[in-house]
Amino acid sequence: MRFGRLRPFVTAAALALLVPAAASAQQPNRSQRVPLTQQERQELERRVRQQFDQRMRDEMGLSSAEQQRFMALVQDFRDQRLELSLEMRQLQVRLRREGRREDLTDEEAQALLDQAAGLRDREARLFREEQEALLTILGPAQLVKLYQWREAVTQRLRRLQGADPGRNDGQGHPDPLGWP
Repeated sequence: MRFGRLRPFVTAAALALLVPAAASAQQPNRSQRVPLTQQERQELERRVRQQFDQRMRDEMGLSSAEQQRFMALVQDFRDQRLELSLEMRQLQVRLRREGRREDLTDEEAQALLDQAAGLRDREARLFREEQEALLTILGPAQLVKLYQWREAVTQRLRRLQGADPGRNDGQGHPDPLGWP
């Protein structure tokens, strides 16, 4: 008797569980997407960054001189972050390769860990230097908004590249050191 009154709720709950599964089964899997060519990906990245730069200019309310200084700083620190990012990726590759070696010595492992710590220190210094430089042009609230926008752009670029937002390298490999 009790089940009779609960039957519509049980049926609704079962349908609620099945409908999302059926809908997701009809959508293409990440691995089924046609990958972008290197040129297409670079063009998409360029356009996204161009839109980001335009939004910064439009929404920050900077004078022409401030805009020029701002854009020069943004580009300089973007280049430094890119260089650091490349070094981090190279280290990640080495960590994966060396971590599979049976004959990895403690000294070799310690050298890798020291290099990883050094890169993290450089990353923190770069962040502080960028923050100090940008605060000569922007107010703290503007800088926080800039960092939010940058994070949104970074996530968008990762999606465009087909990278899992929870992973770093776009190949499905977890980041061994937890780097973003």
